[in-house]
Amino acid sequence: MDLTIIPMNIPGFSAIGTANWAEAVTAIASLLTAFAVIFAALQVVLHNRQTHRDFESMYLQRFWKVSDLKTEAEISYSDSKARAMDLAKHVYLELSNDQVSLRELGRITDDTWAFWEEAIYEFCASESYRATIEKDTGLDYRHLRALLNHHKEHNGDTHDRENPYDPLKWSVLRRKFNGL
Repeated sequence: MDLTIIPMNIPGFSAIGTANWAEAVTAIASLLTAFAVIFAALQVVLHNRQTHRDFESMYLQRFWKVSDLKTEAEISYSDSKARAMDLAKHVYLELSNDQVSLRELGRITDDTWAFWEEAIYEFCASESYRATIEKDTGLDYRHLRALLNHHKEHNGDTHDRENPYDPLKWSVLRRKFNGL
């Protein structure tokens, strides 16, 4: 049967012939390809977001271990209580410094960073923690110093949710594509 002689009235197409069917199939295939590309891009973004969440979960577990260490040091009645508290403080500062560093590298999501940044600042701004950070002990707390300096310069040494510290300098589009 010759398709060129069958009259069909489809909006957007004149007399449907063999060439027009090929154009229609090509247009449909192009549309399906575009949907597939969008779907694949969405899958990449969702995979990146899940990868970030898994990574953040690992740091949350690490935080709870540090918190347990601090609690054990606080309730200790031994002569080494001060030493245990100092160790817990340094372990917490190392964890916090790592978290700020990871944010700078784009490994921490925007939502998580908003929460972590405030909590890190609250701990590090306390007199005891600030003194340890600012003291030259050979430990590299430069990320925590940058966080404290930001708040000192921009917020009068207090935490302001409208002007948080963010070491990540990526565009919004890059953040979203990378699942942040």
